[in-house]
Amino acid sequence: MSFLNNSVKIPKELIRLLGSVLGVVKKEKGRADTEASAKEGEKRSGGLNPGLSTQEAADLLMMTRPELEDLLDEGRLPFKTRGEERHISLKDLQRYRKQRQAEREARLKELENQLKELKKS
Repeated sequence: MSFLNNSVKIPKELIRLLGSVLGVVKKEKGRADTEASAKEGEKRSGGLNPGLSTQEAADLLMMTRPELEDLLDEGRLPFKTRGEERHISLKDLQRYRKQRQAEREARLKELENQLKELKKS
């Protein structure tokens, strides 16, 4: 069966959605590359690597650097200073990301339960 001779009209909304999905995929690939680079750096340094820069950590968490710096200032994410620069260990970043994901899932579950209750009444 050949689709070459058939034309399919794709709605603009679907094209926009696909563009958004591709944007997320591209960001995720960049995030994975940064994380792999950080892991390799930790291996090579025997654990003495100062960690990720605030920009690298923000990129991995998909947030802005100022948002990340607020987390650091609030004590929600541990860091080490080297000179005036703050660095975050990859392990601490992964732990924070898992905790944040668990919180999101719990909120989502709560919303699902509330929706079920609304449907019952």
